[in-house]
Amino acid sequence: MGVADWILTIDADHIVEETTRIREVVGQADRSGIDALFIPFTSVPMVWTPRLIRTNLPWSYVGATREYLKCDVPFNREKVDVPKIHDFADGASRKDKWRRDVELLRQEVTVAPDNVRSWFCLGESYRGLNQHELAAIAYTNCAVKTQSGEERYLALTMSGEMLLAQGQTENGLARLLLANQER
Repeated sequence: MGVADWILTIDADHIVEETTRIREVVGQADRSGIDALFIPFTSVPMVWTPRLIRTNLPWSYVGATREYLKCDVPFNREKVDVPKIHDFADGASRKDKWRRDVELLRQEVTVAPDNVRSWFCLGESYRGLNQHELAAIAYTNCAVKTQSGEERYLALTMSGEMLLAQGQTENGLARLLLANQER
């Protein structure tokens, strides 16, 4: 049985687009010493996640829900434009997903209040339930706690959109302008 140098990770409700370019981007990554390729989602703008990863590193999944890949050693990463992933967001538990995720993530931010990913995911879950005020609060907590300019930009953008959805035009536009300063 053979062992692969790279693995592509996807969920059951994902499809990979532009697969013919995978060998090309992996070859470029090999030549550049890259260990993880962050691939964009066509269904969620501005989101890249590590999906093409070297198999010789200690990867694991972390999180009570909306799990993410973590590596226990430093690694070199690069964003690529292809391949792309389309998420149909129609998993088996989709009907109750938002409520379940809110409960899990509320517990997680209580135990680890500085976990910016959990705050962002909590905002996403509240947004999915059309609870815009709570979503704006969660996104704002993420923006305040993160050290990453990219995360702050996205959290402030989402917070601004949630304020606009509540009819808070002035506050929403101010938040979007603040987000734009992070770019």
